[in-house]
Amino acid sequence: MEQTFASLPTEEDLVPTTDLKKWALNARMFLQDAIKADQPVGSFADALEALRSRMASLETSLLNGTAESEARKAFITWVREKSTQGAWVYYATKKVEADRLKAAEAALKTHAARIDRARSEAIKTRNTSAAMGSAYGTVIAGLSDSSSDDYWIGTSGAYTRSAQQHPVMQELLAGVGQGEAWPVNACAEVDAMNQYLIARGFTRKAQIPAGTLYFHAETWNYDEGKWQARKTCGNCSGWIKKIDGRRC
Repeated sequence: MEQTFASLPTEEDLVPTTDLKKWALNARMFLQDAIKADQPVGSFADALEALRSRMASLETSLLNGTAESEARKAFITWVREKSTQGAWVYYATKKVEADRLKAAEAALKTHAARIDRARSEAIKTRNTSAAMGSAYGTVIAGLSDSSSDDYWIGTSGAYTRSAQQHPVMQELLAGVGQGEAWPVNACAEVDAMNQYLIARGFTRKAQIPAGTLYFHAETWNYDEGKWQARKTCGNCSGWIKKIDGRRC
């Protein structure tokens, strides 16, 4: 039942210097749940119960007015001198692993939210009162960078009127055959990508991180009088492949 963990944090690392009462409550509940799940037996079970009781005593002493610094010092001393059978190592190992999993889950959620930003911001823009296929053109495209919280909104035709057409954007468009009824530089995705390149200050295509850019396009349906999601057009699919761009 006893576990070890490489580079396990010390008691000093895991027991905070502030909000100690909150930590003691959470630590006790966490340990209690771990004990319930693993159902240790014998002297090891006794050692874990002793640690859980000591965490409860820490709560009580703080409620009774003991200073945090004094209570913390006494608890750490107890752990070092009295916590036997690997009880503290068990708690610390479990807590570090739980925190690691929680952080990994949070990172996945953040990554997913960043990806979805292209879609959500494009929809937010299309829902403004002016976005009726005239002020914004017929297509609105969101571009999100999954490695950051940044996003850009492009509109059809805007790149052709832009005061700055980034050289890398021109490079990406070079050699792309016209697969639609409109020019390859007219799409909203091109405008969004141009803004991204300007913002990042890249000078070479190789600087664009592969697989991190996500696009979402909304097109105005004149027949039905509404916006709707649109897949990457035949023009944009050519240059977006060059950067391993994705659609969301």
